[in-house]
Amino acid sequence: PPKSHTTIVAVGKYDDSAMVSGSADGSVLIWQGRNCVEEVKDAHGTAAITALHASSENSVSSLVLSAGANGKARLWRYHGDDRRLELSVEIDLFELGISGVASAVCLHQSRQRCLIGTTHAEIYEVFVTEELGEDGTSSVGKSVLGEGPIFRGLGGDEELTCVAASTSTKQFSVCGRDGSVTLWDTESRGLVKSDASLPSPA
Repeated sequence: PPKSHTTIVAVGKYDDSAMVSGSADGSVLIWQGRNCVEEVKDAHGTAAITALHASSENSVSSLVLSAGANGKARLWRYHGDDRRLELSVEIDLFELGISGVASAVCLHQSRQRCLIGTTHAEIYEVFVTEELGEDGTSSVGKSVLGEGPIFRGLGGDEELTCVAASTSTKQFSVCGRDGSVTLWDTESRGLVKSDASLPSPA
């Protein structure tokens, strides 16, 4: 368990009894009920964790996607049998051309790609598993489009606060600090539905 008090700034849940949190000091913590069972100090150096997403693979293994103010997104595998968090993939957000900070992250249902939302109202779709190109180069950590975001200006120019991929369709929803909630299609990159009538930031 953590030996000192820390400020939790991001939280993700991957089953009914377990959750993951990220702290302002760059640590990632795994919780079972009220107990912290694993802590990875300096998961993002000393930079704050800015976004988290957790996805359960099976009863003993889960995936955790984290993003930090240090310009990195990292995919972790949590082994529940021995309570171990193992780094699988690191993505350099600056190499993707992201100028803001990652404020929301989400894994696709297939777990082969992830969505990264930014404080500049952009969404990037990025490979997190190996898909070799025709020239034999790895696609891990690269934009699905080759470069640039798949969407710009979601929620106006406000920070994106949440992104969630559908478990049954090729769609995802986005919440913005301006109170907007939008539903988008990843194939057509078109807007499916919009609701900007929330009285407060989403």
